[in-house]
Amino acid sequence: MKRLLLALNIAIALCLSAIGSASFAQQGAPQPAPGQGGAAPPGAPRDGAPRVRLPGVSLQISLGSLFALGAPRGDEAFEPGQLLVMWNDEASARDGLLLLEQRGLRPLQSQSLAELGIVLALYQLADYRAARALRDELRAQQPLWTIDLNARAWPLQREANGVAANVNAVSAAGARLYARQLLGVDDTAPTSSTTRLGVIDGSIDGSLLAPAAARVWNGSQIASHSVLASTDTAAGPAHGTAVALLMAAAPLANGFAGAAPALHIAWAGALRKLGAHDSSNSWLLAQAFNWLLGERVQLVNVSLGGAGDEVLRAVTARVLTKGVAVLAAAGNSADTASVYPGAYPGVWAVTAIDAAGQPYRHATRAQHVAFAAPGVDVWVPDAAALLAAMLQGASASASASASVPAAQAVSGRYLSGTSFATALASAALARMPAAFWQLDADTRKSRLCAAARAPLQGVVPGGVPGEAPLGCGSLRVDAAAAASALSAKLP
Repeated sequence: MKRLLLALNIAIALCLSAIGSASFAQQGAPQPAPGQGGAAPPGAPRDGAPRVRLPGVSLQISLGSLFALGAPRGDEAFEPGQLLVMWNDEASARDGLLLLEQRGLRPLQSQSLAELGIVLALYQLADYRAARALRDELRAQQPLWTIDLNARAWPLQREANGVAANVNAVSAAGARLYARQLLGVDDTAPTSSTTRLGVIDGSIDGSLLAPAAARVWNGSQIASHSVLASTDTAAGPAHGTAVALLMAAAPLANGFAGAAPALHIAWAGALRKLGAHDSSNSWLLAQAFNWLLGERVQLVNVSLGGAGDEVLRAVTARVLTKGVAVLAAAGNSADTASVYPGAYPGVWAVTAIDAAGQPYRHATRAQHVAFAAPGVDVWVPDAAALLAAMLQGASASASASASVPAAQAVSGRYLSGTSFATALASAALARMPAAFWQLDADTRKSRLCAAARAPLQGVVPGGVPGEAPLGCGSLRVDAAAAASALSAKLP
């Protein structure tokens, strides 16, 4: 009986798909599902799609579930059937939304993103084929609109069989630490900065953002904001917390500390749980960039990447035109595939190197790399152990500025990936003086390149000398690098 019902479900799905395709071919555009853009009809499933009741069978079938039989898995490159449409001003958006509504298309969501100067709408179609067909048709008819599928983006830490690699617990006392030394972070330099750093990532462990945990952040102030919808399930905090601690954690007795001085960090939470994976998408990234621009950040860290789309390209370009630097993970695929936003023009894509300055064997071989930074087996303290040690230290000391004590009580883990290299690079760059951020983008990059440690011609395991591009080389932010970056003479 189960096999019969499954076969029947598949047959119905195929018939519905064929009917939908014929309807699209006749009308020239897909029709929205009932309830799309408004309240779902009574009795409809949560996705707003109607249900079919089979005669003589006590079973209700969601059309959305049937279409999902052939839908991509949660780890594929685009949101199934979703289309993004971007307009450059409110008037164009009003006309565009009305035009599409006259064709029976109402957006799932539409937003005016004032800091970016755009209006963005998200449409849900039946499947990829319908979304691509409408995209291509609208591009031909409306050349001034920016239209594309809604690309996903993922945290760029290396994974093996769905589990992050190199996550073995290691006590603080025995941890191998090298990142700050390789970056040239100077503890004698000023301990605070006027730089405003923006981050787009997952959430940070809530226990570390409680008022009692303020000492964890070494004087940095973190303002967080989620751009997720109420229907989204936020991703777990593991990735975001690791990024935050690498950036701004207070010193431990074993020598670990974040790469940044005390500064203002604006944190946009844009990762949601999708099956077995954490991901964001261009709709969420656009909202995150818009909020960060409102926070007046000078650089944005994006330890995420994916296939990209024309809307994300346009949004990133607008952020760059405002003088904001964007650092993004270069990618963890050991080939020449481009990962976005890191591969977009003007973005500083960061790859990973190990303690010897050698290229990460899993990192991209693409040519869009701008800089290299530590990102292979970097040690990060465990959040719960760190908080426990901090609270223990607070009871023993009334000094709010004291470092977190009892390193032997804090376990941690080693993490690898261009995600973490990008986080360390962004945090280190936050140490650059205010005058540096007043330079134009090209000058900033050229002077950082002049100060960088020259690329090493190391051998990638199983490869050849120089196989993995390191861009300008290993990023440096020591006193000499800062002086070079502010030099009146261009390199």
